[in-house]
Amino acid sequence: QEYIPGGDDTVWMFNGYFDQRSACLVGFTGKKIRQYPVHRGATTLGICLENETVARTTRDFMKAVGYHGILDIGYRYDARDGQYKVLDVNPRIGATFRLFVAENGLDVVRALYLDVTGQPVPVGAAREGRTWLVEDFDLLSCVRYWREGELGLRAWMRSLRGIDEAAYFARDDLRPLLKMCVVDATEIVQRLYAKGRRWVAGAAPAPRMAVTPGPGGRSGHAPTSAVP
Repeated sequence: QEYIPGGDDTVWMFNGYFDQRSACLVGFTGKKIRQYPVHRGATTLGICLENETVARTTRDFMKAVGYHGILDIGYRYDARDGQYKVLDVNPRIGATFRLFVAENGLDVVRALYLDVTGQPVPVGAAREGRTWLVEDFDLLSCVRYWREGELGLRAWMRSLRGIDEAAYFARDDLRPLLKMCVVDATEIVQRLYAKGRRWVAGAAPAPRMAVTPGPGGRSGHAPTSAVP
């Protein structure tokens, strides 16, 4: 598999739904702003932006293979030849599907439901500039980008202004956010505990070896208790 050079700003996403005739009933494009693991992972902060080349390429691709269903596909722009190269194809609901929402509230899940239940799928324009955040993983990615010198405090604060939707936080239902905090706090405690045990084990003095007479008067070695 060929490695395609480029930074995070060269990665584009398409999220859409194709009917039984492989016609795209709804489709969106966007970019990753941050991801975790950094430079190669899932979106932690994304933005919905129009890219007709990516959209047209994907529609033609799916029509050619006769695909129908929800699609989440990623591309990287290759500056060497000016083409968009496929990174991964996910024939399912993607983790970032709520980044892509039309002005009328339509997303790929709603489009799928309406289509399979025989209801018309309304045409809706994408919300250009819409942003979506995964709270805990984005915090981790920010730390890594900061360590690499790619993200400063002011840039980080600017990136969080006007977030349209978060993966866990919702004013009318805080339970997912609370659950996220509990799970993350538990994992942190478990990691600190495991690290502490390894440190204690490494700090303990090694057993001392004592010389003892072996069979026939030959010397042998046997461990004894450590002496402070």
